[in-house]
Amino acid sequence: MLWVFVHDVSGRHQDEYFYSTKPGFNVSDVIEAFVGRWHIEVTFEEMREHLGLETTRGRAQYTVLRVEPCLFLLHTQIAFWYSQLPECQSGMIHVCWRGKATITFSDAITSVRRHLWDVHLFQQPRIRTHFEKLPRPTRNAILDALALVT
Repeated sequence: MLWVFVHDVSGRHQDEYFYSTKPGFNVSDVIEAFVGRWHIEVTFEEMREHLGLETTRGRAQYTVLRVEPCLFLLHTQIAFWYSQLPECQSGMIHVCWRGKATITFSDAITSVRRHLWDVHLFQQPRIRTHFEKLPRPTRNAILDALALVT
């Protein structure tokens, strides 16, 4: 068994203790294994907050076994759809706060939601040419308001 003590000399972070029961692990392997979990933890937190992971109302084991994999698929699908959005799209929504440096899952799901509503709700009718679309500023205001509602 290997115990690792990490002390931040700057004092900004708390001291941490880690251990490993895996034979052959050295100190850097233990730290890397801990840091590598960060992406997994963030994914689960985003899924809990935005997709309702672990809130299944069903009590049967098979209900959970059906719903949870679908939510993981939905998380992956939203990330894929976000990566396929047009670069120059004006409807990209990025909520900013102090210290935020990158796009978050909430930005991605909001932008995908806005794009899908823009394409499917406000597309130009092909049959009725007399139908007038909403003016662009009104349309954008509606889409922005709807996309931010969770």
